[in-house]
Amino acid sequence: MLKLGEQQTVVTPDGKAWTLGRLELRIVRAWKEYVAGQVGDPFEVVERFVGKVADSHLVVMLKEAEAVRDQLRCFSMGCMLSQKYLGTEEGLTHFVGLLLRKAHPKVTEEDTYSVALEVNRQLEEVLKKAAGELPPNAAGPVSPEADGRASSTGGNSTGG
Repeated sequence: MLKLGEQQTVVTPDGKAWTLGRLELRIVRAWKEYVAGQVGDPFEVVERFVGKVADSHLVVMLKEAEAVRDQLRCFSMGCMLSQKYLGTEEGLTHFVGLLLRKAHPKVTEEDTYSVALEVNRQLEEVLKKAAGELPPNAAGPVSPEADGRASSTGGNSTGG
């Protein structure tokens, strides 16, 4: 399982072992820079539509641009923008590349993609396993019949 706080080894289907570095501040900063580059200037879109769409639409677009700006200012790995780009093949490959480069400075993009696919496969396994492991009573309350109590709408009665 992927543990970002620790250095770890991932073995790709071709049998190669790759060392992923632990998540460090320099990696978070580089990831933020990548995401910011993908997003661009969030207000540029709003400016393009001034005078072309209703003001009510501009207000919505402006609020969205402000939300993006705020996420970039207070960036974290868990923020919506980060998660959005981690959810793409290119984004995940870039992020995995950041984790690989310390131990493998000459890693190719194709090798990085192979490692990203393996990391993604491992994450999917963990999520599937987690989805199958429900905590006690997660399926809902136990029926009275199942726990030994008689139902008030049926079953045996002592009153004849």
